[in-house]
Amino acid sequence: RVGRDELAAFFGTFNFYAGLASFGLQWVLTGRLLRRMGLGFALFVVPVALSVGSVALLILGSLTAAVVLRGTDQVLRYAIDKPTVELLYLPVPADQTLNVKSFIDTVVWRLGDGLAGISVLLFAGWAGLGAIGMSVVALVLLGGWMLAAWFAQRQYVLNLQDSIHNYRLDAE
Repeated sequence: RVGRDELAAFFGTFNFYAGLASFGLQWVLTGRLLRRMGLGFALFVVPVALSVGSVALLILGSLTAAVVLRGTDQVLRYAIDKPTVELLYLPVPADQTLNVKSFIDTVVWRLGDGLAGISVLLFAGWAGLGAIGMSVVALVLLGGWMLAAWFAQRQYVLNLQDSIHNYRLDAE
């Protein structure tokens, strides 16, 4: 049986190394990835990696697979996903950016966190699903994330085209 002190030490160490890995990955890879592969590709890195990790958890069903999945989520979310999502604001007109970003940061992200908590409560708590069952639920939700990323990428391109067109009209 693991005590509180051991859990606190594990999570402290885990979060320290995940933060360090996230910083290093963002510093070394994120810019290059965005330049070479583009925003559309970068939007899919986290959900695809989490899908692979969820399948690995389904197959292996081990604590190690769960820890690696959580580490992958934490590292990639801050190293690649967050900077990529921030780029989605670039083609949004400056007068709208503050309102849109404030709404997304305060309402949409928190709503997503709340829905994630409710999903865990429903499926793990009330339905009694274990880690493997939750991986199936996660795969379904990750499919939705990939669909949202696809729409975001398409809308980004349309907004960027409009922004360039409006800039040309203003310049003329």
